[in-house]
Amino acid sequence: MSNYEVIDLRGKFCPAESNWDTNDKDLGVVIHYNGPPVPDQGPNGGHNDIESWIQFITDLHREPGRFAVGWTFNGIAYHEFVFRKKVLWLRNYDAVLPHRGNKTWNYGSIALHVPIGVGQHAAPDTLRTLAERTSYHLKQLGLTRASVKGHREVGASECPGDHLMDDFVISYRAGNDLGG
Repeated sequence: MSNYEVIDLRGKFCPAESNWDTNDKDLGVVIHYNGPPVPDQGPNGGHNDIESWIQFITDLHREPGRFAVGWTFNGIAYHEFVFRKKVLWLRNYDAVLPHRGNKTWNYGSIALHVPIGVGQHAAPDTLRTLAERTSYHLKQLGLTRASVKGHREVGASECPGDHLMDDFVISYRAGNDLGG
């Protein structure tokens, strides 16, 4: 039994499908963060008004040329946001999303975003939810914990930051269900 709620928001901020393509996922799960610090941090980490933050990121991702010169994208580049005890489902799982700068992983993995930035830690309940949701996806894909990557491991980036790499990605692959 999960300790989190899945809220289906597909179609609320952008189409559930990607205008780039669809593809079955077979590589794993890639963990992301915001990069710059997230404003309006609550006492336990994470943006206080998650839906306004999703809209903000969606609008950024729609900017022409954001992911490549001359290219446009129809919405947010993550399948789900993980925030405290909620999973906010934003895109269909077969949607190809430009979240890594690596075509193979864009096509073959699920993108999970945690709304924190550099120097910020995810709240303990966010890390627990992230671990449970990552486990769910890996089970659906028939993959092991070795198939969980931080964005930096599959694309040129500092994402998901040192804290999320240590607190979650490395810890989770080592067998910790709580992510740190």
